[in-house]
Amino acid sequence: MDFAFQRSPDSQTVELDREFLDTITVQGREYQKYAIDHRIYFGPVDEEEAARLEVQQRVFHRIFDHRLIFPPISQPRRVLDCGHGSASWAVEVAEQYPDCEVDDLNRTVLKPGGWVQMVEIYYNAQSDNGSLTDENALRKWSTQYMRSLEDRKDLRIGSRLRTLLTDAGLVEVDLKMIPLPLSAWSNGPYFDLLS
Repeated sequence: MDFAFQRSPDSQTVELDREFLDTITVQGREYQKYAIDHRIYFGPVDEEEAARLEVQQRVFHRIFDHRLIFPPISQPRRVLDCGHGSASWAVEVAEQYPDCEVDDLNRTVLKPGGWVQMVEIYYNAQSDNGSLTDENALRKWSTQYMRSLEDRKDLRIGSRLRTLLTDAGLVEVDLKMIPLPLSAWSNGPYFDLLS
């Protein structure tokens, strides 16, 4: 994939190629034309999606106990971001670590000895008490949704990340599964997460 970037010599800002700014409208929602044409990403890129991603970032922030960076690095010098929502995470990292350069992973690579932090949702609509059965409308919908994307995107990639990363040569790979509520819980540490 060939991306064209233009950097001002006196700025850290990179101007994005116009091709990536073209959108198409489907059912009243805006999508990036390049992503749709190349079957890269199928989510909308409009204001409604930006608002949803902001809420998602707040949920992650609470679930991760307000941590932005998990590896044991107290003062990161350079952080690479790869497509995290509306860039909220990258902005928060830059604000929390003002001496750190936050850059786009798509234009750089991880150096030896660096750390990788990934957050993926392991998509599985279920209930801890077993009340969500295969006959439940949510379970039926989620099963059909996963089936509709199975030849395009692995919605359960999170369960395979450890193997993929170690196969790629990374060491000290840690994997942590954290339950994410789809609605308010009656009790537990995240019962008011979505309120």
